[in-house]
Amino acid sequence: QVPRFRPLTHGKPPIVAVVNLKGGVGKTTLTANLGAVASHMGLKPLLVDLDYQNSLSALALPPQVRADIQDREQVVRKLIESPEPTGDDVLALMQRIENTNGFVLATDEHLTSSEMEVMARWLTGGTTDDVRYRLRNALHSDEVQSAFDLILIDCPPSVGELTQTALT
Repeated sequence: QVPRFRPLTHGKPPIVAVVNLKGGVGKTTLTANLGAVASHMGLKPLLVDLDYQNSLSALALPPQVRADIQDREQVVRKLIESPEPTGDDVLALMQRIENTNGFVLATDEHLTSSEMEVMARWLTGGTTDDVRYRLRNALHSDEVQSAFDLILIDCPPSVGELTQTALT
């Protein structure tokens, strides 16, 4: 079932998906810089890396931190794979961006295969929920909405499930 439209209301963070179907046009750089400016202004941004190339994660986190969270599978794909991700799941998976007010939901190299598996399971009736709304529901939770001032989503250069998820 499609969740009803929820207009932006005062006190709730805008959720912005940075999308362009062409690669190499600066989506990740724009997302990172918008997050940095928001943090510099005293806001608390959440950056969500939905791009297979992991570039936003690499910009936001030192290599050892990325390796640790990938070993623990503390990455955004866990939200995509879960039938009912919660706001608490988002808060448990995010990482603070050093020396800022910002946080990132990092990705890993398994995001592409997870995207295909989840979509195939949904299309063949293997799951009852609409997988395109999983991330939306988690980001719209009271826990996430009250924790951040801005949510920015870096998208892959495609019209696959991840970009659809970001746009929903």
